[in-house]
Amino acid sequence: MVAAALALAAPCSTAAQTALQLLTDGVAAYEDLQFTQAVQLLGRSLDLQDQLSNAQQARALTYLAASQVFLQQPADAADTFRRLLFLDPRQLPDSLQFPTAVHRVYAEARERIKLVAAILPSRSELAVGRDTLRIRIYASSFHYLAASIERSDGTTLRELYSGPIRDSLALAWDTRGGDGAPVSAGSYRLSLVSAFPEGQAQRSLSIPLEISTPPPVDTLPEPAPLDSLLPERTTSGPGLRALGSGLLAGGLVLLLPPLAGAAGDAGAGRFAVSGLLSLAGIAGLVHGLGHPLPQNIAANDARRRAWQLARTHVAEENARRRLGNVIIQSGAPARQEGSR
Repeated sequence: MVAAALALAAPCSTAAQTALQLLTDGVAAYEDLQFTQAVQLLGRSLDLQDQLSNAQQARALTYLAASQVFLQQPADAADTFRRLLFLDPRQLPDSLQFPTAVHRVYAEARERIKLVAAILPSRSELAVGRDTLRIRIYASSFHYLAASIERSDGTTLRELYSGPIRDSLALAWDTRGGDGAPVSAGSYRLSLVSAFPEGQAQRSLSIPLEISTPPPVDTLPEPAPLDSLLPERTTSGPGLRALGSGLLAGGLVLLLPPLAGAAGDAGAGRFAVSGLLSLAGIAGLVHGLGHPLPQNIAANDARRRAWQLARTHVAEENARRRLGNVIIQSGAPARQEGSR
C-alpha cells in the first residue's frame, strides 16, 4: 500500500515541478556528468518555457546542447543551438564553462544560420525633424541585410540600410518617408531581411510599429522689440548752440554796418570776420556733437546679438513645433523563413 501510494504521488510531484526547478536540476545533472538525465530535465523545463525568462531559456538551451554533444548527438545539439540563436543571436556558450567540442558545434550552427535580432524602445515620443528612432541590430553571423520601414500593405516607406552585417549595426530613422515628408499616423513595420551573399533571402524579421500623433504644442511668442538702448555718444546740444552762435555772429557782422548807415561797404574785412565766425560755429558743432561712448556701444551690441539669437531660436523652435511629435510603439517581432 505504501509503495502504491508513493507510485501515485511521484507523477504528481513531477508534474508540480516548475520550469525553474527543472532547469536547476538539469544543470546539476550536467555538472554531475549525468547527461541523459540532464537532457530529460532540461527538455522538460523548455516545454514550460513560458515560465522562464529569455536568459533562463538561453541557459537551458546551452546546457541541453552541451549534454547532447557529450551523448554523441551532434545533430540534436546543432538544432538546440539553432533554437538558442533564434532566441538571441548574442548568446554563446561560456568558454570557461564548456569544452572545445561544444563550442565547435555551436560555431558550425552559427555559421550556417543567417538571422538578426533588433533592439528598439517599446515606446518613443520623437520630435519630427530633430529626434530619431534608434535601432540596434545583432547578427548571428556574417550575411547581407536589407532594412526598411514598410506600410501595413507591404510597400516601402523608407529604406534604412542595404549591405553586409557582421556582428552588429546601429540604425536610425528620422520619422520621415523616402520623399522627406513626415510620417503620418498609422500602422507600419520594421522589416529586416537576411540573405546569403549570393542574394537569396533566407528569412525575415518583422516588428510592428504603431505611430500616433499627440496634440500639437503651442508655439513660442516672438521676443519683445529691442528698445531702451544706452546712448552711444555724448549729447549734441552744445554743438548745435555753437553752430547757431557762430552763424548769428557772422550774420550780424555783415548786416550791422549797412543798418548803421556806414559809407561804402564799411570795410571788406567784415566778410572775412563773418566767415571766421561761421567756421567757428561749424567747428563748435563738430566738437559738440558728442564723443563715442565705447562701453555703451559694446553693451548695445551684446543686447542686439542676444536678441537676434533669441529670435532665431524662437523661429527654429516654432518651426519644429509646427511639424509636431510622433509616438512610436513597437510590437512583438515575427520571423518568416525565406522571402516574403
